[in-house]
Amino acid sequence: MYSLFSSYTRATAPIAESVLAAAFVLIVATVPRQAHAQNPGFYTPRDVRIEQRLQAQIPLDAPFVDETGRPVTLGAYFGTKPVLLNMIFYRCAGVCTLELDGLVKAFRKMDLRPGKDFEVVTVSIDPKEGPELAIDKQESYIAELGRPEAKNGWHFLTGPRESITRLAQAVGFHYKHNPKDNSFAHSAALMVSTPEGKLSRYFYGANYNPRDLGLAVVEASEGKIGSPAQEVFLLLCHFDPVTGRYGLAITRLLQVFGVLTVVVLVGSLTLMSVRSSRAADRAAASAAAGEPSPDAGE
Repeated sequence: MYSLFSSYTRATAPIAESVLAAAFVLIVATVPRQAHAQNPGFYTPRDVRIEQRLQAQIPLDAPFVDETGRPVTLGAYFGTKPVLLNMIFYRCAGVCTLELDGLVKAFRKMDLRPGKDFEVVTVSIDPKEGPELAIDKQESYIAELGRPEAKNGWHFLTGPRESITRLAQAVGFHYKHNPKDNSFAHSAALMVSTPEGKLSRYFYGANYNPRDLGLAVVEASEGKIGSPAQEVFLLLCHFDPVTGRYGLAITRLLQVFGVLTVVVLVGSLTLMSVRSSRAADRAAASAAAGEPSPDAGE
């Protein structure tokens, strides 16, 4: 009995040691995070997040400065076309660069064109940045896109803290400034707005599916742009706000098929009724003329 117990202990000892080691590493790794969370200078997940505020109004009267140094309001880019909006800071070499790269990749594959079909507004969240950084970003990414005409449709703005804060609060863009190194902790998101400035869709991350982004622009345009195929697809689909993708809406699809079935049945019954009525009229006319019915057998 003792030998069996000893053998079992020797066999399971390595496993137990591994479990204890893993538990120790997990505990050690957790301690610094708790300390950071208690540190007022360190941000929490609630400080840095995206809060979807669909149908919220973008403050079109908020003053900014465009890439040429000209004072503008956000309303200068709204009114006739849908608008894609993102908030970054131009000195950022991390997620901000990935966001802009993702937009370029998506625009290259879309049939819709920035400037022609929609506007793009990129806003710096750093009030210390100015037009010189904005125009450098614009020139760099327009060149990367390879469409010089898009320069009139992709705008890079800077502005005062009050305008930045007002816009961020309106669209639900929560970020945290670190004054020690003047950096910003923020999430990656792209907002889609109607021409009137109402938020209609959010896309998370830095990779944007060209089809879904195009559909969101068509949807935000309220039928003013887009192909008939896109309109039909939107009719049969729904947007998942978590994944940022459009997918077939089964319920809506069944409703459409139900309506089509009723239309076909009504059309068939109407056609049968018309044919029967015409046959009866011909038979009556033949009887009145003393001629055999055309439908009668020989």
